[in-house]
Amino acid sequence: MITTNRREQCDNCSTKQMAKINYTQQERDAIAQMKENDVLALNIKRIAPTKGTTIKNFSIEIRQKMPNGNNSFNLLSHFNSNDQNFQGGSGVRVAWLTIKAEEAVSTFSINAAELDNLALDGGASRIFIGAMNPTFTVPNGAGGVITKSLQLQKWARLLVPSVMDPMKEKYYYDNVLTEAKKAGADGRYIKGAYTNEQTGEITAEYIIELCRVRSATLVKQENGETALVNDNWEHITIDEYTPELANYTTETTTVVEEKAPLATIKPL
Repeated sequence: MITTNRREQCDNCSTKQMAKINYTQQERDAIAQMKENDVLALNIKRIAPTKGTTIKNFSIEIRQKMPNGNNSFNLLSHFNSNDQNFQGGSGVRVAWLTIKAEEAVSTFSINAAELDNLALDGGASRIFIGAMNPTFTVPNGAGGVITKSLQLQKWARLLVPSVMDPMKEKYYYDNVLTEAKKAGADGRYIKGAYTNEQTGEITAEYIIELCRVRSATLVKQENGETALVNDNWEHITIDEYTPELANYTTETTTVVEEKAPLATIKPL
């Protein structure tokens, strides 16, 4: 079991809201070994029980090294190749998967006794998993099973204070500049196009880009190779909008509707 100092606590939040943990060397080594498209189940911590119950809940930190960009040509990056403010980051994204003890033990081979004794302390106490590209199975309805893989879905939206609910979206309303997407930790803000439905005016607004844990099905192709097929979901992305370049580029805001939620993990 890992125990480290915790600097702040937050569950089910964005990357910037998450508990800032002092990662161990073992955890840092696992992250460093990730290659493009790898998915890493890094560790597990205990989180607050579901409201109205006393059943223990746990959360697994899932990381994925995604290719930089969203398949659209980055014009500013191309013309500013020597400026880090216009370049992408490492591509490693993070999200959390809520899971019950039984599934955590059977799917990720976690010691049941250690898990049961895990303290509710915001992630200061946690158990290292280090499983690269984990898979699990679910019944296929015909007596067999289907193999699934975990994947992270990019989920972007515009932060427009004038249309945000200051009560329901209080954190984001109060922390737009903290949560907004940037080109690197110290880079410029990346903004997307927002169209005012009443006036038709287009303005550049801040973007927040979160990640959610989703599933994909392993499918064997005709050539014998295995491919991953997303389970009825796509990435939700927003292209960068720069007003001064609007008349010279075809970049537009693209939003893909969210489809189905992550399938419930079943024991192997």
